[in-house]
Amino acid sequence: MKHSILLTSFLILSGSLAACSSGDKTGGSGSGGTGGVTTGGSGGTSGVITGGSSGTGGASSGSGGSAGEAVFCDAPAMIFSVNTDNDVNGQPVTPSTPLAQKKAGCIGSGCHSAVNVGAFPPDLETANPEARLLDKQSMSFFCGGTSDVYINSADVENSMILRVIAPHPTCGPTGMGTIEQMPFGSTQTPQTLPALTADQVTCIHNWVRYVVQHH
Repeated sequence: MKHSILLTSFLILSGSLAACSSGDKTGGSGSGGTGGVTTGGSGGTSGVITGGSSGTGGASSGSGGSAGEAVFCDAPAMIFSVNTDNDVNGQPVTPSTPLAQKKAGCIGSGCHSAVNVGAFPPDLETANPEARLLDKQSMSFFCGGTSDVYINSADVENSMILRVIAPHPTCGPTGMGTIEQMPFGSTQTPQTLPALTADQVTCIHNWVRYVVQHH
């Protein structure tokens, strides 16, 4: 009897073990545990390195400037008020004074000094000549008329004061049948006064532009 019970229990246990070993091996279907679904957090929007909308390029063209500031040169002191009645040594000029010892300037006997302004305007000797030149119509016998303005703020390069020192002036005193370049006598034959140097001409041009910009 006892052996029968043991045999029966052994057969039941063996059957259970066999069932467990074949057991459909489906793991109770378990739905596979969803496999962890390693989607990486919806992909993180893939990084999309946009670089801050590309920066618009900086627009480096600028506005082109305003033609530049005029360079100041003290033409009244360096040229206009130079008295041609005296030589480079301060001695009175005589008929025998060599040309190399004479000075190029604008005042002297018969020129644009304060005492001669009635006959030879404008006065370039008295201080602040710009007040007598800027947008003032020429009173000169040789360069007069509505278009002749000493310093023309609306048309600087057409200013009379620049035209008379040009190599081929369009107005001025006539000598030897042609219009004389200022200073008077610098283009005569024989030459009685030195011509303005290139630096002096540039100085006058710069001074005129400076006056127009600052007055």
